[in-house]
Amino acid sequence: MSFYKPIKILKYDEESETWSPIEKDGEVIVFHAKVNKSGGSEYLGSGSSQSTAQKVFRVRYSSVIASIELNTQLYRIDYGGMMFDVVDYDDFNDLHREVKLLAEARGVNE
Repeated sequence: MSFYKPIKILKYDEESETWSPIEKDGEVIVFHAKVNKSGGSEYLGSGSSQSTAQKVFRVRYSSVIASIELNTQLYRIDYGGMMFDVVDYDDFNDLHREVKLLAEARGVNE
């Protein structure tokens, strides 16, 4: 039984204003992550119920994702068809072994 789940990390291209999966040598990279719920909330705003769900994605360090650390707003995670905005990057003690990506999904219910 595998605890690792497949995810894709997408980067926002400011020039074309589109999201594209991270690729290497022309191939989309599928990362394998341990996924845990970190938190969430639900609140009423602008006449509708809004909710957030936070998850922590633990992935093996790769130089391909190192640029996320200083540009979290340009990245999101596709996990099970849901999009999560990356809000934090943690390479514990800069050991370059495992990275924790904190990401948040937002939903609006009217």
